Amino acid sequence: MGQRFGSPSGKAESGTEEEFNWAMESHQKHGFPKIKWFFRKIDTLAIPTDPDEALKALEQWKKVLAFQQRMKDFDNPVFSIKYPGPAGFRDVFENDLNRWLADPARPWVPKRTTTTKASITTLSPPSSYYENIERDFHRLDIAGIDNDRTFDIPLEEIYVRLRVMFDEDAPEETEAYESGPIDIQTALLRYPKLVIVGDPGSGKSTFLKYIALMLAQSFLTSNSSIALEKLCLLPYPYRSSYPAGI
Repeated sequence: MGQRFGSPSGKAESGTEEEFNWAMESHQKHGFPKIKWFFRKIDTLAIPTDPDEALKALEQWKKVLAFQQRMKDFDNPVFSIKYPGPAGFRDVFENDLNRWLADPARPWVPKRTTTTKASITTLSPPSSYYENIERDFHRLDIAGIDNDRTFDIPLEEIYVRLRVMFDEDAPEETEAYESGPIDIQTALLRYPKLVIVGDPGSGKSTFLKYIALMLAQSFLTSNSSIALEKLCLLPYPYRSSYPAGI
């Protein structure tokens, strides 16, 4: 949902709201479906120049805001998620869907054998450690560009997720997931340990920097959703283990 709410359907202020009401009523009675709502982040409203149309646009936006407020009354089963724009919706939706598909609660996810967890120390790196990571990895280094020229290319804004292929000698259990390439965030989600190999320049180091940068930003902003969404990780205790080194 963006800045428009829709037109009255006869039963609700819009067909979308009517579908939501039906889904909510069904969930309260039967426990399904699970409801998730994706709102586009709106920093600046696109208002028509015609005064009458501008007023209509404002009325639509008021309805969207009222609907967002209504979502806050449903901590469960409604989950409200925001995405940066049309181009970013695919990544946000895909990451969220992958987390749901690979959640241990899903009946098709293979059960892992219980292992003894290592004791967790209360010691953690100081804030300066994460600040150094954020400073060093925030800007993408591009080999071959004149070092005397200044280029500020934020890694998090231009990073493109890698596509990976299983090794020919990979365990048979991988066949239950995919027979072709998968994105590397999905691999992070599904497997507790990974060995990533590739030709020089294929993106191995950049990917590791991206992981470190997202974790550092989550720590510095006290916002765990950054790493959870960008790296497709599940919050503890829903995930049995994390990839080695994370």
